[in-house]
Amino acid sequence: MQLNLPHLVPLMNARTVLIVGMGGGFDIFCGLPIRHALRETGKTVHLANLSFTDLKFIKEAVTLAPGVVGVHADCRSVLQYVPELHLARYLRDSENDAAPIWCFGGDSELAARPLLRAYEAVIDHLKPDVLLLIDGGVDSLMRGDEAELGTIFEDAVSLAAVSQLPAAIPRYLACLGMGAENDITYAHVLENIAALAGSGGFLGTCSLTR
Repeated sequence: MQLNLPHLVPLMNARTVLIVGMGGGFDIFCGLPIRHALRETGKTVHLANLSFTDLKFIKEAVTLAPGVVGVHADCRSVLQYVPELHLARYLRDSENDAAPIWCFGGDSELAARPLLRAYEAVIDHLKPDVLLLIDGGVDSLMRGDEAELGTIFEDAVSLAAVSQLPAAIPRYLACLGMGAENDITYAHVLENIAALAGSGGFLGTCSLTR
């Protein structure tokens, strides 16, 4: 399988990329095809996720800063819902990749300023050349006045936080899985994509091909 990514010069020239699940939960899993494609070109790719898990219940995790925890495959938790732990174990078992999945939030109320500080801590630690936000769906493209909005709160907070990062860090938003959401009016999605295209903000599409 191949992923025909758009040719984005900063992304193609980057040596290190940070991929972040912006809407929380399993959004980061949607970024795995892009991760694999970038790694095949020799890039170093780190993973992070807006976490819905109460991070204090994850044992042996690495605390980088307040509200920022690195979850690795050997962590333990009494909780069943820990997507980042399942992903870390999958990558270790399938690829022998023991790198942590960095979790933002989890045990604190979600707000843009604390999330910005979490991003700053991870970026200072990993020194990525490019930041790639992943939305498992398309509700991050909603503006708020549509008939159906999906679950836009987490995406909106992530966008607000990332917009305050230094301009020197290129950042992109990838919406993966169009059609996966039931509570979205896709006519409005297409209108918003058309508006982005008109303003130069729509940079292309990609698909998995044989």
